[in-house]
Amino acid sequence: MTLVLDKKGKTKYKETYEHVHERHQSYHEINCGMRYMDLWLPAVSLKTPILDVGCGNGMLCWEMFDRGYGITGMDIIEIPYHRRGYKYVQHDITQVPWPFDDNAYHLAMAFDVLEHLDDDDLDSTVKEFCRVSKGQVASIPDAKGQGKLHRIIKPGDWWLKRLNSTVPGWRICDEHHRNKEKNGKQILITTSIFVRQGV
Repeated sequence: MTLVLDKKGKTKYKETYEHVHERHQSYHEINCGMRYMDLWLPAVSLKTPILDVGCGNGMLCWEMFDRGYGITGMDIIEIPYHRRGYKYVQHDITQVPWPFDDNAYHLAMAFDVLEHLDDDDLDSTVKEFCRVSKGQVASIPDAKGQGKLHRIIKPGDWWLKRLNSTVPGWRICDEHHRNKEKNGKQILITTSIFVRQGV
């Protein structure tokens, strides 16, 4: 998958993910949040306002909407098959402030999203993630994604320290391990689930 960079080496997020969407439809057939729903969903009441940051194809939004949750999806590109029912906001998460009031959501989720950011976009995005919601949950893998889409590849303890240096209160609530074949070799991917405040 192609990473589009500007002359200074910074990711051009919109162009990158428009290219991914147009040429790699299978990329949008996966929603990592579906793997971890049982960890945090029992703590969330129906009709509670929830924000899915970097919602991709909206699969998790559809599932939560069908179950009766008050879900809003946000992503950088307008994906044509977003189904009506839940609210969708097209916005680049690195552009702050986001178009929401303080604590507008009970919970904000970012599943396999933060590792796609350039390092110098991370802190301001995490601060905004925490500003718009009372509680947060994020999953972050420690392995390279397809192509070079994962810009920050670090273990869970590095992420925990970085998140807490930006906005205190984060903890790791779980870790998931899975094997993936890459270039004929099996590699172990560890995904850490981070939560903050009311989750």
